[in-house]
Amino acid sequence: MAMSVRETAQALGGSTRYEVFCLVAEAGHPMTVGELARRLDVHPNVVRPHLSKLVRAGLLHEQVESRSERGRPRLLYTPVAGTVERWAEEPPYQQLAVLLAEVLLTGDDPRTVGRRSVRSLPSDTAAPVQAVMSELVRHGSNPRVTGQGEMTSVVLQGCPFPEAAATNPAVVCAIHMGLLEGLTDGLVGVQVASLEPEGPYQGACRLRLTVD
Repeated sequence: MAMSVRETAQALGGSTRYEVFCLVAEAGHPMTVGELARRLDVHPNVVRPHLSKLVRAGLLHEQVESRSERGRPRLLYTPVAGTVERWAEEPPYQQLAVLLAEVLLTGDDPRTVGRRSVRSLPSDTAAPVQAVMSELVRHGSNPRVTGQGEMTSVVLQGCPFPEAAATNPAVVCAIHMGLLEGLTDGLVGVQVASLEPEGPYQGACRLRLTVD
């Protein structure tokens, strides 16, 4: 059964487990338990439970080594397609926690905090709508374009922060709107027109982009 964004993000919640995932994601080749243990300077038994949880969360593939020489085949780990782009940087729940802490510390408007937390896409970005979609995926959303033209409509399937949004939608949705505006600040060809939140467990917030 497919894991939800929330469950996947929680699987990356531990710092060691997240480091294990990043090592596999950045390796460029299948990694073994022994190799990961050496990189982390820990016993292999420390690594194994983290790998098991990452496999169950759909973040890593586990396969048995194919070998001709004698000896027990090793287990090899590689990232599941699409997970590196989405999860190898700051996980969505970790990002949200930092932004909420900044709102409390500074007293600034949540939308302003979200907006200044991201770098805008380069003004000369090719295929700007697709670039925005890719960034939305990286920040934990699952966007689907439902209408194209001067006003492009996007359904954001699967809220990346359902529990937080259900508890305080005004703050969490304002942060999300700020993130969207921050991504498109200065981007030629695409600007955020509106974000219409829905119930977080319905996962169908509607984003509208003006496209030149």
